[in-house]
Amino acid sequence: MSNKDDEEEDKRILALLTPEQRERLERQSRGESVPGRILDLDAEEEKLRQRRILSSNLNEIDLMEQEITKLFPAAFFERDNPVKPDGCWFLDVRLNERFVVVQWFSWLKQWGVSDGSDPDPLYTHQANKAFNTSAEALTEVARLLTK
Repeated sequence: MSNKDDEEEDKRILALLTPEQRERLERQSRGESVPGRILDLDAEEEKLRQRRILSSNLNEIDLMEQEITKLFPAAFFERDNPVKPDGCWFLDVRLNERFVVVQWFSWLKQWGVSDGSDPDPLYTHQANKAFNTSAEALTEVARLLTK
């Protein structure tokens, strides 16, 4: 797809968003903290997110780390990159006494989120919960870090 095609697709998607969704997306893209339920990305917002990944040097884990940092600036991160490009990425997130493990299964295009206090997933590499979108995974991360 050419840049002109990309721009047209972005315009088409933006036209489908509600004014509130456009405002939230614009504020997030400027790096602003957005109060309220910013985690409810719908399918169109998710498409825009995917397009931004393709047009940058960032990958899914990079963007997830950025999104978590916006919500929890005091969080600490440790990343384990896969040995093979299509392997599983791990992102350990620590905030105060809370510990969450985020996994990106690149070959499945799925996320996994585990409570770090549960030792089973840490040893078996199986997530407590699986999600199809980054927004769903981010919601679970936020829930676990604030419970």
